[in-house]
Amino acid sequence: MTFTTEAPWRGRELSESEMRQVMLDQISDKVCWRVGKYLGSMLYMDFGGVIQTRTVRRTILVGEATLGIRDCFWILADGGRVIVDSESITDENVAEKLKCLEGVFLRNLVVRESNMVDLVFSNDVVFSLDTSNKYDAEDDIAEFVAPNGRIYTIRPDGSFFLSDEVDTARFVQ
Repeated sequence: MTFTTEAPWRGRELSESEMRQVMLDQISDKVCWRVGKYLGSMLYMDFGGVIQTRTVRRTILVGEATLGIRDCFWILADGGRVIVDSESITDENVAEKLKCLEGVFLRNLVVRESNMVDLVFSNDVVFSLDTSNKYDAEDDIAEFVAPNGRIYTIRPDGSFFLSDEVDTARFVQ
């Protein structure tokens, strides 16, 4: 079988329920095994099995599914107590503050009227993303790459979107 980067689907906007279903179907049974920070307050989370992908210069290990949080305001809370947010995360406190996301499963995705999207984890920790675009980002504020390489995003206007692109690095052995 020959791999192609041409997707057999077209990019389209998704409803809240479609996005919730995608996230839960794809990763609710996959443990989050790595969480990290890059470029200010941007985060990444790796879920499920470990796979090797190749970049231009090297091979790296990633989760079979990944979630990237880009330029948006976010809050990580436990029972209403703020653990950390995008304005207080630092290189010095990142390991301590994000360790509560390692070893847990995603249990729900909830869109609140306050323009927040909540990712609720199995330990009742809630990761809230502000979709009001407080930071005036022009790029997507979050990107979810499913195990099959399909890319789902949360756009700066808070809408959910299925890209017609595929993460081809997941298919290079």
